Amino acid sequence: MDEPSSCDSHSSSNDVAQVRQFLDAAWRAAERFERDELLRYLAVIQPLIECRGALAQRWSGRDEMETLQAIGFIWRDEAELALALARSVVSRSAIRRFRLVLFTVIRYACWRTRRLDAFYDLSTPCHYGGRLNMQVLKVINLSIEAAAEAEQLRLKSAERNARHAVAVGELAGGIDDNASLLSRCVLATVAYEMGGLDEAFALIRGRDAAIDQYGSADAALWGTTVAVRVAIANGHAKHALAVIRRGQVASRQRGWKMLAAHLAEQEVNLLIRGENLLLATKVLAQALRRDPSGTQLGVPIDEAAWPLEAARLRLAFASGDFTEAADGFTRLSCWLNERNQSTFAVRYTALAAASLFHEGHADEACAGLCKALEAGASAGLFRTFVDELECLAPCLRRLRTSMKHQLGHLNAYTNAILAARSLLIAIPEDGVNQELARILSRREVVVLHLISKGYSNKTIARELYITPETVKSHIKRIAIKFSTKTRAEAVALGKSLGII
Repeated sequence: MDEPSSCDSHSSSNDVAQVRQFLDAAWRAAERFERDELLRYLAVIQPLIECRGALAQRWSGRDEMETLQAIGFIWRDEAELALALARSVVSRSAIRRFRLVLFTVIRYACWRTRRLDAFYDLSTPCHYGGRLNMQVLKVINLSIEAAAEAEQLRLKSAERNARHAVAVGELAGGIDDNASLLSRCVLATVAYEMGGLDEAFALIRGRDAAIDQYGSADAALWGTTVAVRVAIANGHAKHALAVIRRGQVASRQRGWKMLAAHLAEQEVNLLIRGENLLLATKVLAQALRRDPSGTQLGVPIDEAAWPLEAARLRLAFASGDFTEAADGFTRLSCWLNERNQSTFAVRYTALAAASLFHEGHADEACAGLCKALEAGASAGLFRTFVDELECLAPCLRRLRTSMKHQLGHLNAYTNAILAARSLLIAIPEDGVNQELARILSRREVVVLHLISKGYSNKTIARELYITPETVKSHIKRIAIKFSTKTRAEAVALGKSLGII
């Protein structure tokens, strides 16, 4: 299809028909989540929106064009522009077939720009219809709600909405799997937070290409972030770095600043874990040069650049500047709470407490960490604390010792966090024969270690925050790999091989 060259070329009925073809093709691309195709058609349609010539007089398609343009702004991660345009079209248009699409764009943009009061005021529509497939709109709305709930420590609600979105996509014929990408990534994040590494990995396994090609900036952010965390938790630092690199390429190609900032923080954190502070400093400096909005960090913190502030504070902590780290993490957690991103705020509240502890303010640190644990325990957070345990462990142990009687229900919670990490530390990769490392996965080694202690499947599931069915699957794979028939035989062979 040849692209129109000027407004004058659209003065005939043939031109109107050609515009109709472009618009229909753009709607099909939007419904299939074909981002690049949609943006290509929008590049052709854009001049027509501004055209005031014969075509505008003969055919009133402006509302439809601008509705598509608002969708395009969402794909470009330009939520403010999408919100302003969608509201403008809704305020003047009486055409019902675009209103539900625009309503969904407004909800999405309100969530992304942290206007959550407006987001929740816009109740979920009970009936879907209009220019896009009604089930696609339902999946999108459920996915947005799942992400918003997860950010605010309402993990159970987030899980329920995400599962509903995935189920709607699977049950409704004619819906592309791409519509459910964000909900799957949110569901994987919730599963990971609750300790279900295997479930999280299963949800995102094989989805990286789809996320790269069809995912929005948010799907890419949630999917890439959880993929990196799962890889690090399983001891696969090289794979985690490969995922970061792939995400960085996508963020540069599409101008997704928030994704770039989050990936920069993850890379800095990964390098700090490997005790490569010099390279971590260089990575942060490069990220700041690429994003001018992040060159002056502090208060107010830029919406897209705040992960770069978190990366800077991680470096301060690793370098021993605990005063700067404590002040910065406290400021960052307060700002995130104000922006209704409570899940992130809990993480940085805990890191602020760790900084205070290393600075010598043990009592204040324990009080701050206790506050973070209280919020995390009520929401179901687990991996947030386990992932940061290298920083938190000294303060957490002090808290468990000095405030044992005050902790109450948090005693079991803190013990589980410390136990989860100690299991992994007790079985380092370099302590196992490299040939054997290919036989059992790291999680299977942990399960075998717990079996050797006489733990039942239910106890192992409780200790690792996974389901008993997942434990059975691990044990079955261990038996297959070891060619053993009983748990005792597997334990005996594991001990003889030096695995446990």
